[in-house]
Amino acid sequence: MRFRKQEAVFILFSVAIIAVLLFLTVEIGLEASLISLPASISDYSRWFDIPVWCLLLFSILFWVCKKILDLHARCRSLSKECEAVKLEYEKTKQEINQLYSAAIRSLAATLEARDEEMLGNHLGRVAGYSLALARELGLSPEEITEIYCASMLHDIGKIGISEAILNKPSALNSEEMEKIRRHPEIGTRIVEKLLNKEGILCSILHHHEFYDGTGYPSGLAKQEIPLGARIISIADAYDAMTSNRPYRRAFTHEQAVVELIRNAGKQFDPYLIMRFLEIVERGELKASEESFPSFVYVHPIDSKAPVH
Repeated sequence: MRFRKQEAVFILFSVAIIAVLLFLTVEIGLEASLISLPASISDYSRWFDIPVWCLLLFSILFWVCKKILDLHARCRSLSKECEAVKLEYEKTKQEINQLYSAAIRSLAATLEARDEEMLGNHLGRVAGYSLALARELGLSPEEITEIYCASMLHDIGKIGISEAILNKPSALNSEEMEKIRRHPEIGTRIVEKLLNKEGILCSILHHHEFYDGTGYPSGLAKQEIPLGARIISIADAYDAMTSNRPYRRAFTHEQAVVELIRNAGKQFDPYLIMRFLEIVERGELKASEESFPSFVYVHPIDSKAPVH
């Protein structure tokens, strides 16, 4: 199609050149008093021995050719301007994304600094495990990015919880547990100021829902739980079990796998557990931890309010 357009422009341009040459011939003849200009189109027709309709058609073609060439030149100019704007947009978008990524990592680092459970890059590992599972499921780049952001910030609501509760070496009482259970809602309110994106906010809000409906804060079950939240739940539990905590020592990898399987269908989505264990068997979890994107694609903040 592009070749045909170029060919048509070439033909029209050729016709225009012929018209210009003919016009110049007449003008030169007049200036040299070699010919006298007819008074009307009928006279032109007799003078050139050409039918009147041919002259009219020729005049129209000349005008059309001139307009097409003008438009073609304008389009080329606009195309160059669009390319320049596009390059500037991509550069600006990358800079904004880098700023968002830095903000996300700063928030995560702030939480890790005050919560002993988060020491040792807990959030980074959870994000790595979540990314690996999201890619295993063949999710779109946009969905993977949302899961990355949500997994990095899933526990940010613990900033609003007392350090005495967060770092308590013994089991929590019912009142302390109730305060801990508020952290998904607190985190959602914090993150919506930075990333007002429903997929991210819902994943943070519901990452402690259980597949059988006994989780919190909303008691959602099965497919009611957002996919991102189900993915983060598995990644978070696996890393929690294989990490030292103030109240217990880390599980071995094998013990953690047994617990994941035992709770499939209760706490975790059984299909996602199966896919997660496939990644584990291939030894791809560690690799995913070391392959975080340098920046993430973040949509502009919109006006849609999260669902609480």
